[in-house]
Amino acid sequence: MRLGPEGKIVNSNVLIHQEYSTFLKSNAKKCRYNSGHWIEVGHYGLLQAEGTAAGQGRINCIAFHPSNPDILFVGVAAGGLWKCSDYGSTWMPLTDGLPSIVISGVTIDPDNPKRIWTLTGHGNHNWSIGILYSSNSGKTWEKKSNKFQKTL
Repeated sequence: MRLGPEGKIVNSNVLIHQEYSTFLKSNAKKCRYNSGHWIEVGHYGLLQAEGTAAGQGRINCIAFHPSNPDILFVGVAAGGLWKCSDYGSTWMPLTDGLPSIVISGVTIDPDNPKRIWTLTGHGNHNWSIGILYSSNSGKTWEKKSNKFQKTL
């Protein structure tokens, strides 16, 4: 599943991100992202089934705005980066326009809170596409490093 054309192991998340970036560049005028309107409808109070984890997901990291305690960010195991501006009541996805990624770390610049860095990937289960950076509070992202990619 992770073998490339030469039969060597490749980081498929990096390839997906590269193809996605190429697609956006060639189709910039055609592509518009609309997150729609989602409402949570349940199921609440899930019980842990044998061999599975309880609940629906996992938060890997949390970062707090340096001067506004109502604003916080969470990195989700299989759902990207999310922002809350009302102390946890409502959440907005910040990375939905990107290929599906795991966020394992997030930090906010204390001198300029519009600057956000995220670390992608998680252990042996989800490979990294590197460090992503936003200079505009998560509206757009750029890849800053491949340093943490797995290579064989």
